Amino acid sequence: MVDLITERFDCILFDLGNTLIAQENPGTPYQDLKVQVLPGVQQLLDELNGKVKFGVVSNTKVITAIEIQAKLSMVGLSKYFETIIATSEFGTHKPDPAPIKAAIEQLQSTADGTLYVGDIETDKQAALAAGAHFAYAGPNLYESVKQYVLHSDSAFDRAINTHPTFSQE
Repeated sequence: MVDLITERFDCILFDLGNTLIAQENPGTPYQDLKVQVLPGVQQLLDELNGKVKFGVVSNTKVITAIEIQAKLSMVGLSKYFETIIATSEFGTHKPDPAPIKAAIEQLQSTADGTLYVGDIETDKQAALAAGAHFAYAGPNLYESVKQYVLHSDSAFDRAINTHPTFSQE
């Protein structure tokens, strides 16, 4: 999978909540935010570390990029990201493509060489408007990105080739 990604992309940008980490309820005070890394995130970052550039572009109302970096540091993830854009500081929010374009520029990449991974439609709208490629995050980020690069032309192919996992609870 690594070769398939590096042949097409030199930059991967991620949404934060429900993509890299579990999303807390809106309005939760910063100091009370817990950081739970979602399945497949560590594997994806480890396998691609040093082969592509990574960044985070997250819609936030009040949290800053430094605060996002601090939370990611708590679980050992901040070391992977060369840039973090919090839209609360940026002045515009996704689906506006400006924050994604800014991250691409900061990472000295191109839109066509960038994959943005997110969990909601506004993430997709922003990525495509920025000229980047888009993949939805699923229950396991590694598997979601793998299915995207194997079947990027067809959502139907991705769906039938994805093996869902179910909770044992």
